[in-house]
Amino acid sequence: MGILSAPQTVHPPRPHQRRRWNPAKNDADYTWPGEGDGAVRPIIKDLLASGYDAGFSIEPHMVVVFHDANSEANADDMRANYVEYGRRLQRLIGQIKQELNPDRAASYSATADRN
Repeated sequence: MGILSAPQTVHPPRPHQRRRWNPAKNDADYTWPGEGDGAVRPIIKDLLASGYDAGFSIEPHMVVVFHDANSEANADDMRANYVEYGRRLQRLIGQIKQELNPDRAASYSATADRN
């Protein structure tokens, strides 16, 4: 008779730092990827260096905060911000990949430029 074990659930890391604290308003100022007080660049670099090869989700919060009932914006502004945020994150990831693997620098650059 073998030993039975429950399958393990693996939860991928969720870097969720994208803001700069503003004490004057006692709230965060939301920033582009890598520009806030959160250690986004070193976190992503560490993830990629350790073999992480999955997705990154984004929640820009720069135009509208969806979970704040008082936050409003029009659909075009929200879409433009979301797309620009994604492009900037993609470029940041490409730069980090170039640093980690300079031999593949051209392929990372081409991928970021296409979008």
